[in-house]
Amino acid sequence: MPSAANDRTQPIRDIPASRSMPPGPDTKGGFRKLAPGTGRDYDKVLDRIIDKLGPLPVAKHRRKDVIRARDANAKTVRFANCTVQVTRIIMEYSIDIGWRDDNPARGVSLLKSNTEPRVAWPDDKIDAFREVAGDRARLVFELCLQTGQRIGDVLEMRWSDIEDNGINVRQNKTGARLWVPFTRSLQQVLNQTPRMGETICA
Repeated sequence: MPSAANDRTQPIRDIPASRSMPPGPDTKGGFRKLAPGTGRDYDKVLDRIIDKLGPLPVAKHRRKDVIRARDANAKTVRFANCTVQVTRIIMEYSIDIGWRDDNPARGVSLLKSNTEPRVAWPDDKIDAFREVAGDRARLVFELCLQTGQRIGDVLEMRWSDIEDNGINVRQNKTGARLWVPFTRSLQQVLNQTPRMGETICA
């Protein structure tokens, strides 16, 4: 915790570490309630902000500085947007502890990606993959395709999660808990899969 809560000259580098940052009005609990992967991304951005802007007093950080930092990373849209989001969090926290009165990152727009949207595989490509895939690749493929879950969640699925012809899933990104029923073809694949460990895709 900062030692001089009302000192408007405090530099950005004195902002507490992200994972110990208390919750603020719009921080959703600092970084602590984010999915692990997102939290790690935010930590990297926070380190970069402190490295580049560390000596700058928090109270002198302006909206134009946030926009400049975002645009400087425009080639990597995710990182650029994370820069805005992390700055928004630490500035909100700075308001909470009396280091400034406003949040210069609030309302700064995020960049839009120019990448083409992903297109679902047509049936003929799905069938072609099934014909040539090895056992483990086919297993991972079927679990992703027929449960609709992210690859990270699929790789963590355990045999013990199976219940009533379906599987219990806790999504890493959202924290949501759900039960996903098995299709007949997925059940057939699982019936043919040897149990090599705790996880289905071991």
